[in-house]
Amino acid sequence: MFKKIVLAGTLATVSSFATWDLFPVRENHKGQVKIGASFSTYEFEDRDFGAFDVYAGLRSSIYPGWEIAFNVPYRVFTHEKGYDAEMDGVGNIGFSTRYQFIPFMNAFFDVSLPVGDKSYNEDDDWNFDVGLQYSTQFNALLNFGSQLGFNFATKGENEEAPISMKTAVELDFKIIPEEFTAYVGLDFNLFLGRFTDHGYQYSHDGGGVYLGPYAGVTYNFEQLDMLSVDASLRFGKCINMHDYPDNLLIVNLAFLLDF
Repeated sequence: MFKKIVLAGTLATVSSFATWDLFPVRENHKGQVKIGASFSTYEFEDRDFGAFDVYAGLRSSIYPGWEIAFNVPYRVFTHEKGYDAEMDGVGNIGFSTRYQFIPFMNAFFDVSLPVGDKSYNEDDDWNFDVGLQYSTQFNALLNFGSQLGFNFATKGENEEAPISMKTAVELDFKIIPEEFTAYVGLDFNLFLGRFTDHGYQYSHDGGGVYLGPYAGVTYNFEQLDMLSVDASLRFGKCINMHDYPDNLLIVNLAFLLDF
């Protein structure tokens, strides 16, 4: 049971990609700092959970077309039906790198280090994402970004986690160029194998699906051209995945500083 609760809390936090965004790498020696907070709710085995997280991240282009980034999350609290579930503390730290090998395509690699508090993070749970991104600008007001990748994870001794295919698409609408952007997107994860624990099947034989539509806005402050704020709302639905949380709702607010 405890392991299932851990999985529920983990998925509520990392239901989307670890990579920073779906669009081209920034110019050489350009970067961005992100500081944000998110509140998520989800259901698991007829139990209602709510969690509040804060995080800080940084990305920088250290070479033309090559970007590195990291993110440090912190779980402030987790509640179950209004009561403290005692799942909080530092989360797993994420590192990522992207390389833009042609103008409209990036290759990426992400790793999540299992250093987070064990009250809501799996012990020895290394997470890896690898894949490609494609983006294009339809016109001056509309951008399209997409991603296709695979996730590999370890869950500790004598345990196996399913490989999953992770895709994402996003449309950005520049309502006021250089100032106000609205966006909509969809995360789609397909689990390709089974989760086992000491030889016992823990989940279904592949075929599980996670659907995560989202929408948000970004506003660049005219007086402070290096500062912007981003607000988004995400939903999540698990299909054929009885050992995972369902009906996710994630509200996120972040401030971004360019340098």
